[in-house]
Amino acid sequence: MQAHFPVNIVETNRARRSYDISFWSGNEIDNLITTEGVEERWGQLSSISPAATNFEFDATSPDPRHLPEFASPRAFISVLLGGSTNTWSNLDLSSSIYTAMSGRPIVPHIGILPQTASTRDPLPRNVSDPIRAGLQEMIKSGTGAPFLSDKFGGARALSRSLGPEYNFYAKTGTLETLEETKESSDLALARIVLIIVPKDKSHARKGLILSLVSEYGGMSNSESNSAVEWLSDFVLENRDLLKDAMK
Repeated sequence: MQAHFPVNIVETNRARRSYDISFWSGNEIDNLITTEGVEERWGQLSSISPAATNFEFDATSPDPRHLPEFASPRAFISVLLGGSTNTWSNLDLSSSIYTAMSGRPIVPHIGILPQTASTRDPLPRNVSDPIRAGLQEMIKSGTGAPFLSDKFGGARALSRSLGPEYNFYAKTGTLETLEETKESSDLALARIVLIIVPKDKSHARKGLILSLVSEYGGMSNSESNSAVEWLSDFVLENRDLLKDAMK
Protein backbone atom coordinates (compact mmCIF):
# COMPACT_ATOMS: atom_id res chain seq x y z
CA MET A 1 0.00 0.00 0.00
CA GLN A 2 2.82 2.38 0.81
CA ALA A 3 4.14 2.00 -2.73
CA HIS A 4 0.84 3.16 -4.25
CA PHE A 5 -0.84 5.43 -1.72
CA PRO A 6 0.43 8.32 0.46
CA VAL A 7 0.00 6.50 3.77
CA ASN A 8 2.23 6.45 6.81
CA ILE A 9 2.59 2.74 7.63
CA VAL A 10 6.00 2.33 9.22
CA GLU A 11 8.91 4.57 10.04
CA THR A 12 11.70 4.65 7.46
CA ASN A 13 14.95 6.55 7.06
CA ARG A 14 12.90 9.11 5.17
CA ALA A 15 10.08 9.83 7.63
CA ARG A 16 7.02 11.73 6.43
CA ARG A 17 5.95 15.06 7.80
CA SER A 18 2.65 15.25 9.66
CA TYR A 19 1.36 17.53 6.92
CA ASP A 20 1.54 17.40 3.11
CA ILE A 21 3.53 20.20 1.51
CA SER A 22 2.83 18.50 -1.82
CA PHE A 23 -0.58 20.20 -1.71
CA TRP A 24 1.30 23.40 -2.58
CA SER A 25 4.33 22.11 -4.48
CA GLY A 26 2.85 19.17 -6.41
CA ASN A 27 5.86 17.05 -5.47
CA GLU A 28 5.44 14.15 -3.03
CA ILE A 29 9.14 14.19 -2.17
CA ASP A 30 8.55 17.48 -0.37
CA ASN A 31 6.55 15.55 2.24
CA LEU A 32 9.71 13.79 3.44
CA ILE A 33 11.53 15.35 6.37
CA THR A 34 14.97 14.63 4.90
CA THR A 35 14.35 16.80 1.82
CA GLU A 36 16.57 19.88 1.87
CA GLY A 37 15.40 23.35 0.96
CA VAL A 38 11.71 22.58 1.34
CA GLU A 39 11.10 24.49 4.56
CA GLU A 40 12.63 27.66 3.17
CA ARG A 41 10.34 27.63 0.13
CA TRP A 42 7.10 26.24 1.56
CA GLY A 43 7.53 26.51 5.33
CA GLN A 44 5.28 29.53 5.63
CA LEU A 45 2.43 27.38 4.31
CA SER A 46 3.02 24.43 6.64
CA SER A 47 0.44 25.63 9.16
CA ILE A 48 -2.31 25.48 6.53
CA SER A 49 -1.14 22.31 4.74
CA PRO A 50 -3.45 19.26 4.78
CA ALA A 51 -2.71 16.70 7.46
CA ALA A 52 -0.93 13.59 6.22
CA THR A 53 -3.05 10.44 6.16
CA ASN A 54 -2.24 8.09 9.03
CA PHE A 55 -4.13 4.81 9.35
CA GLU A 56 -2.34 3.98 12.60
CA PHE A 57 -1.15 0.71 11.09
CA ASP A 58 1.82 0.98 13.44
CA ALA A 59 -0.32 1.62 16.52
CA THR A 60 0.89 0.06 19.74
CA SER A 61 -0.97 -2.93 21.14
CA PRO A 62 -0.30 -5.68 23.73
CA ASP A 63 0.47 -8.08 20.90
CA PRO A 64 2.55 -6.39 18.15
CA ARG A 65 1.26 -8.94 15.63
CA HIS A 66 -2.31 -7.79 16.14
CA LEU A 67 -3.57 -4.34 15.18
CA PRO A 68 -6.94 -3.34 16.70
CA GLU A 69 -7.97 -1.58 13.49
CA PHE A 70 -8.20 -4.93 11.68
CA ALA A 71 -10.00 -6.97 14.32
CA SER A 72 -12.94 -7.57 11.94
CA PRO A 73 -13.47 -7.64 8.16
CA ARG A 74 -15.68 -4.55 8.43
CA ALA A 75 -12.66 -2.56 9.63
CA PHE A 76 -11.10 -2.87 6.18
CA ILE A 77 -13.90 -0.68 4.78
CA SER A 78 -12.58 2.28 6.76
CA VAL A 79 -9.28 2.04 4.88
CA LEU A 80 -11.06 3.07 1.68
CA LEU A 81 -13.89 5.23 2.99
CA GLY A 82 -12.57 6.58 6.29
CA GLY A 83 -14.05 6.32 9.75
CA SER A 84 -12.73 5.18 13.13
CA THR A 85 -9.02 6.08 13.36
CA ASN A 86 -8.52 5.54 9.61
CA THR A 87 -9.78 8.82 8.23
CA TRP A 88 -9.13 9.97 4.67
CA SER A 89 -9.37 13.67 4.01
CA ASN A 90 -11.50 14.57 0.99
CA LEU A 91 -8.26 15.52 -0.75
CA ASP A 92 -6.56 12.17 -0.14
CA LEU A 93 -9.70 10.10 -0.73
CA SER A 94 -10.30 11.67 -4.13
CA SER A 95 -6.74 11.18 -5.35
CA SER A 96 -6.38 7.68 -3.92
CA ILE A 97 -9.65 6.35 -5.29
CA TYR A 98 -8.71 7.73 -8.72
CA THR A 99 -5.29 6.08 -8.42
CA ALA A 100 -6.96 2.76 -7.53
CA MET A 101 -9.39 3.08 -10.43
CA SER A 102 -7.02 4.29 -13.15
CA GLY A 103 -3.76 2.73 -12.00
CA ARG A 104 -1.99 6.09 -12.42
CA PRO A 105 -0.85 7.69 -9.13
CA ILE A 106 -1.59 11.41 -8.99
CA VAL A 107 -0.49 14.11 -6.56
CA PRO A 108 -3.45 16.25 -5.45
CA HIS A 109 -2.40 19.89 -5.41
CA ILE A 110 -3.77 23.38 -5.73
CA GLY A 111 -3.04 25.56 -8.74
CA ILE A 112 -1.44 24.72 -12.08
CA LEU A 113 2.15 23.57 -11.75
CA PRO A 114 4.71 22.55 -14.41
CA GLN A 115 4.72 18.95 -13.17
CA THR A 116 3.40 16.80 -10.36
CA ALA A 117 5.97 14.30 -9.16
CA SER A 118 4.71 11.02 -7.73
CA THR A 119 7.04 8.61 -5.97
CA ARG A 120 4.65 5.71 -6.49
CA ASP A 121 4.61 3.00 -9.14
CA PRO A 122 1.60 2.48 -11.43
CA LEU A 123 -0.89 -0.19 -10.38
CA PRO A 124 -1.00 -3.30 -12.58
CA ARG A 125 -4.11 -3.77 -14.71
CA ASN A 126 -5.18 -6.89 -12.83
CA VAL A 127 -5.54 -4.67 -9.74
CA SER A 128 -7.08 -1.51 -11.20
CA ASP A 129 -9.50 -3.19 -13.65
CA PRO A 130 -11.62 -4.98 -10.99
CA ILE A 131 -11.71 -1.82 -8.88
CA ARG A 132 -12.92 0.24 -11.83
CA ALA A 133 -15.56 -2.38 -12.66
CA GLY A 134 -16.78 -2.38 -9.06
CA LEU A 135 -17.01 1.41 -8.94
CA GLN A 136 -18.99 1.41 -12.17
CA GLU A 137 -21.33 -1.29 -10.86
CA MET A 138 -22.17 0.98 -7.90
CA ILE A 139 -23.82 3.31 -10.40
CA LYS A 140 -25.72 0.55 -12.19
CA SER A 141 -27.07 -1.59 -9.36
CA GLY A 142 -25.47 -0.57 -6.06
CA THR A 143 -26.75 1.65 -3.26
CA GLY A 144 -26.44 4.71 -5.50
CA ALA A 145 -28.40 3.24 -8.42
CA PRO A 146 -31.89 4.57 -7.53
CA PHE A 147 -30.57 8.12 -7.82
CA LEU A 148 -27.69 7.79 -10.28
CA SER A 149 -28.66 5.11 -12.81
CA ASP A 150 -30.85 5.82 -15.83
CA LYS A 151 -32.50 2.39 -15.64
CA PHE A 152 -34.75 3.74 -12.87
CA GLY A 153 -35.96 6.59 -15.10
CA GLY A 154 -35.16 9.37 -12.67
CA ALA A 155 -34.72 12.89 -14.04
CA ARG A 156 -31.55 13.29 -11.97
CA ALA A 157 -29.80 10.22 -13.39
CA LEU A 158 -26.24 11.08 -14.29
CA SER A 159 -26.56 10.11 -17.96
CA ARG A 160 -29.65 12.31 -18.22
CA SER A 161 -27.95 15.24 -16.50
CA LEU A 162 -24.67 15.20 -18.44
CA GLY A 163 -25.44 13.02 -21.45
CA PRO A 164 -24.11 9.68 -22.73
CA GLU A 165 -20.61 11.05 -23.46
CA TYR A 166 -19.32 10.27 -19.97
CA ASN A 167 -18.49 7.23 -17.87
CA PHE A 168 -19.49 7.33 -14.21
CA TYR A 169 -18.02 5.60 -11.17
CA ALA A 170 -19.00 5.92 -7.52
CA LYS A 171 -18.63 4.55 -4.00
CA THR A 172 -20.93 5.11 -1.07
CA GLY A 173 -20.27 4.26 2.55
CA THR A 174 -21.68 4.67 6.03
CA LEU A 175 -18.81 5.85 8.21
CA GLU A 176 -20.68 5.45 11.48
CA THR A 177 -24.15 5.64 12.99
CA LEU A 178 -24.28 8.73 15.16
CA GLU A 179 -24.92 8.13 18.85
CA GLU A 180 -28.02 10.30 19.01
CA THR A 181 -29.59 8.63 15.97
CA LYS A 182 -29.00 4.92 16.58
CA GLU A 183 -32.73 4.32 16.81
CA SER A 184 -33.16 5.79 13.33
CA SER A 185 -31.04 3.76 10.93
CA ASP A 186 -31.47 6.17 8.03
CA LEU A 187 -29.48 8.90 9.79
CA ALA A 188 -25.75 8.31 9.77
CA LEU A 189 -22.42 9.90 8.97
CA ALA A 190 -22.21 9.12 5.26
CA ARG A 191 -19.80 9.60 2.38
CA ILE A 192 -20.03 9.38 -1.39
CA VAL A 193 -17.39 9.76 -4.07
CA LEU A 194 -18.37 10.29 -7.71
CA ILE A 195 -15.89 10.05 -10.60
CA ILE A 196 -16.81 11.43 -14.04
CA VAL A 197 -14.58 10.50 -17.00
CA PRO A 198 -15.27 11.72 -20.57
CA LYS A 199 -15.48 8.91 -23.13
CA ASP A 200 -14.14 10.98 -26.03
CA LYS A 201 -10.76 12.35 -25.00
CA SER A 202 -10.48 14.40 -28.22
CA HIS A 203 -13.25 16.77 -27.12
CA ALA A 204 -12.88 16.57 -23.33
CA ARG A 205 -9.50 16.01 -21.71
CA LYS A 206 -10.26 16.17 -18.01
CA GLY A 207 -12.20 14.07 -15.54
CA LEU A 208 -13.80 15.16 -12.27
CA ILE A 209 -13.95 13.67 -8.79
CA LEU A 210 -16.64 14.89 -6.39
CA SER A 211 -16.37 13.87 -2.74
CA LEU A 212 -19.09 14.59 -0.19
CA VAL A 213 -19.21 13.88 3.54
CA SER A 214 -22.62 14.32 5.14
CA GLU A 215 -23.24 14.30 8.89
CA TYR A 216 -26.82 13.09 8.39
CA GLY A 217 -26.48 11.51 4.95
CA GLY A 218 -28.22 8.20 5.58
CA MET A 219 -26.57 5.32 3.73
CA SER A 220 -28.25 2.36 5.39
CA ASN A 221 -30.47 1.50 2.43
CA SER A 222 -31.48 2.70 -1.02
CA GLU A 223 -34.57 4.43 0.36
CA SER A 224 -32.61 6.87 2.52
CA ASN A 225 -29.50 7.76 0.53
CA SER A 226 -29.78 11.48 1.22
CA ALA A 227 -26.11 12.11 0.44
CA VAL A 228 -26.47 10.40 -2.95
CA GLU A 229 -29.62 12.39 -3.67
CA TRP A 230 -27.89 15.66 -2.80
CA LEU A 231 -24.97 14.84 -5.07
CA SER A 232 -27.23 13.90 -7.98
CA ASP A 233 -29.08 17.19 -7.50
CA PHE A 234 -25.76 19.04 -7.60
CA VAL A 235 -24.79 17.40 -10.90
CA LEU A 236 -28.16 18.22 -12.46
CA GLU A 237 -28.15 21.84 -11.31
CA ASN A 238 -24.52 22.45 -12.33
CA ARG A 239 -24.30 20.28 -15.44
CA ASP A 240 -23.11 23.08 -17.74
CA LEU A 241 -20.37 24.14 -15.34
CA LEU A 242 -19.22 20.54 -14.90
CA LYS A 243 -19.04 20.00 -18.65
CA ASP A 244 -16.99 23.18 -19.07
CA ALA A 245 -14.61 22.04 -16.35
CA MET A 246 -13.87 18.84 -18.29
CA LYS A 247 -12.96 20.56 -21.56
